[in-house]
Amino acid sequence: MFTQIAAAARAATTAILTGAFSAACAPAADIADMWLNRTAEQPRIEASEQAFHNRFMVADLHADTLMWHRGLREYSSWGQVDLNRLKTGNVGLQVFTMVTRAPVPSTGEP
Repeated sequence: MFTQIAAAARAATTAILTGAFSAACAPAADIADMWLNRTAEQPRIEASEQAFHNRFMVADLHADTLMWHRGLREYSSWGQVDLNRLKTGNVGLQVFTMVTRAPVPSTGEP
């Protein structure tokens, strides 16, 4: 019984510390994201190239937009996905992924 209580206390402490660490690091992570994921000016595309590209439906199967607190409504100078880019790129399918992490490693015990 004591072992189960001690394990539960360790799990709760780990969850609290992980949450506090994540909350403290979130602003730094957002700043790093803005710095590392900057985008260049939108390139000029010839009409014939755009017409060729529009013949295809593009599927993007991974975007971390939800994880990084990015907006989708306006063109941004950081990040790679927004509604304007999706429309210009003729993207017909976009999968927004969400990273999940377990705060306590599995020990195999119930």
